[in-house]
Amino acid sequence: METAAKTILLVEDEAIIALSETRKLEYAGYKVIRAGTGELAIDIVNENPAVVDLILMDVDLGPGMDGTQAAQEILRIHNIPVLFLSSHIEPEIVKKTEEITNYGYVVKSSSFTVLDASMKMAFKLFRAMKQLDLDSMEIESTNEELRKSLTKLQNAYDDLAQRKTMQEKFFRLIPDAICITRVADGVYIEANQSFSRLFGYTREEALGHSCFADELGIWLHQEEREKLARKLAENPDGISFEMDFSRKDGSVIMTSTSADLISIDGKDCIISSMRDISASKGIEIELRESEERYRMLFEEAGVSILVYDRDLRILDVNKMSIKMFEYSKEELLATSMRQIDPGLADPSRLNELAEGIIGSGRYRFTATRRFRNGTILPVEVNAMSIVWQGKPQSWPSFMISQSRRDASPPPRRSREH
Repeated sequence: METAAKTILLVEDEAIIALSETRKLEYAGYKVIRAGTGELAIDIVNENPAVVDLILMDVDLGPGMDGTQAAQEILRIHNIPVLFLSSHIEPEIVKKTEEITNYGYVVKSSSFTVLDASMKMAFKLFRAMKQLDLDSMEIESTNEELRKSLTKLQNAYDDLAQRKTMQEKFFRLIPDAICITRVADGVYIEANQSFSRLFGYTREEALGHSCFADELGIWLHQEEREKLARKLAENPDGISFEMDFSRKDGSVIMTSTSADLISIDGKDCIISSMRDISASKGIEIELRESEERYRMLFEEAGVSILVYDRDLRILDVNKMSIKMFEYSKEELLATSMRQIDPGLADPSRLNELAEGIIGSGRYRFTATRRFRNGTILPVEVNAMSIVWQGKPQSWPSFMISQSRRDASPPPRRSREH
């Protein structure tokens, strides 16, 4: 590989940054010589200029001369490509470096892909400039092409940096709790502000610690998380589920969670988005219990109760209605109120009842009912308008309770044998 023979002089005063960049460069196949000051960089080049193929020069080097001064001193004597590497993006600083060398300027927060591409461009530019057989037009054309390429790379980085900033803000400010944990040990490697608000742990308390019971204990059952990891491996588009989690104060909350697998530094991780649904779940349970109580009261009531709509279709009946009319529930639901209430054949009677029910909310009246055997008997009716199954109607549904005015069952027709 061509880069195996290239030696880079990395001039960086921050030890941690220098170590990180050295590892990345060596991993890419470069040899690296490090200098923590501009003065030391000058000494290294002066002692053996043939060893250094390219200089990565930080602009800020702490006390002493800065990177631009060191680069000028080196280039005054030696012809070595210098690529500036800095955290500054101010136009005046970039312009100052361009006046010293035209091999490029890379912002430190750039991805290594951008840095490596800039270095390769710098090598190409250096080789091009050493080609003595090229005439000035060819050299200028090459330089212009390279400058355009570097500009495109820088523009690409600027766009990438802007997107990264937006993503970081979105991650930090989104109302859902978001966290990233390693699959292998459940250790948190990232968490947003909403995570801290939801679980009570600060970001610093969470990062580097496991979600399992031996540390933070957010996951109540470790085996459930192991199942989650297996499901994610089988579902590349991620999964959604509801799960109970423990907060720092020991309380348990139910969340609606979406999770997916991602790879960070070559390790499988789970990224999760969680939303507290404890309150809504409580309301859902209460509503379900309320519906169950209503259904029990409806079914076991000692009077006949029917629900019907604006078209007089019967929507629901209770057990006493089945007993009173001697129809099955299915038969009653397939029956119109006109069939069991002879009085509804008169439109004026129908309008009178509708106005009474709608106008008063509750309406009591006497009506007649036709039973299965054909007998017609009077009944006392209490009626009210309701919304049925949450569906608004221009004519409300009616729920009526009714009782026979006489206590005796309807006479049965004799059957001929």
